[in-house]
Amino acid sequence: MALKQVMVLVFVTTFLVFMIVYGVEGRGRILSREEDLELEKQLKLLNKPARKSIQTEYGDIFDCVDINKQPALDHPLLKNHKIQMRPTSLPKGWTDKDSTISTTIQFGLKEGCPMGTVPIRRTRKEDLIRAHSDSTPLKYHHSRVIYENGEVLGAQAVINVWNPSVAENKGSLSKFCVRNGDGALVNSIEVGTGVYSDIVGDNQTRLITRWTADNFQKTGCYNSLCPGFVQISPKISLGAVVKPYSTYNGAQYGLRIIVFKDQTIGQGYWWLGVDETVVGYWPNNLFTTLSTKGVTTIWWGGEVVGPQNEPGPPMGSGHLPMEGPKKAAYFRTLKLVNVKFFLEDPDQYKLSTDSDAVMCYQADGAARLGPPWEFTFYYGGPGGC
Repeated sequence: MALKQVMVLVFVTTFLVFMIVYGVEGRGRILSREEDLELEKQLKLLNKPARKSIQTEYGDIFDCVDINKQPALDHPLLKNHKIQMRPTSLPKGWTDKDSTISTTIQFGLKEGCPMGTVPIRRTRKEDLIRAHSDSTPLKYHHSRVIYENGEVLGAQAVINVWNPSVAENKGSLSKFCVRNGDGALVNSIEVGTGVYSDIVGDNQTRLITRWTADNFQKTGCYNSLCPGFVQISPKISLGAVVKPYSTYNGAQYGLRIIVFKDQTIGQGYWWLGVDETVVGYWPNNLFTTLSTKGVTTIWWGGEVVGPQNEPGPPMGSGHLPMEGPKKAAYFRTLKLVNVKFFLEDPDQYKLSTDSDAVMCYQADGAARLGPPWEFTFYYGGPGGC
């Protein structure tokens, strides 16, 4: 094995051990000087040489990295991985235009990266320190709609974009999750928008993802904080700010997101699409149950996270679903990617709702509205639990 390959494997092993010790959920003790030096080494490997760097108005730096040298390829399971530039096919119906999605929504860089490179949000030392500096136990609350009725190949939704007011050590996310397996065998991919300063360092609403192959025991992370997600788009990157925000009783904005399994025999990568752009994929060999199978559970909705001894933050718009259009947050155009690779409506009678703190957060039942809204539900709440 070449020296460079050995160094990469040592780095990834060290990083995964680091994630285990300090917690894949991003919590742990304050770092010693030796651990601080280790972080410096990790930053040098996470932040690849850039052909061009783009600084945004929000203070982010996105490095335009050679597509074949991006951090995802440092994962030991992606050794000798050949980049796939696009899915072999797209779910029928996904590329159709949706005139109700605002054309003014911004979720990528104003200027894209040069050909042959992809934008990777630069990891700063403080990002890793912040992710490992607090040992406070966390609590999670959900308000969501759930589908559990046979294997499918993915899901989509239009997610109403809000900017909830969230304290520094808390998060409020609007997302959907596709998963297979139970207990320690859970494989899942989560995608959506949200505010989570412990992950991204500010209170902007951003494109946020998370994945795992073992229910977050040893694998997985948010966005690109560990190797795994293969970036394809030269303009849209994980962690990008999503604007403008919806306003109470005012203008509403939504972002259409899809996750689906490619149909390539022997591959079946899990692709992420935002509006009509293919952003990238999670290779199937990152997973176990999702490697060769589809998903058996999907949920759409809100999730808040914070210290156990503190009130939870607002979810969605910060208002309960009973307030309705333009006031409560929504998920609309819920779709499944069926085994024939068509986008189809879920069966209303096979959807259930789940809210674990109904005094603070709720979700109403998904209902079929007139086109193009189709299956829609409202969710959220003021927090305080």
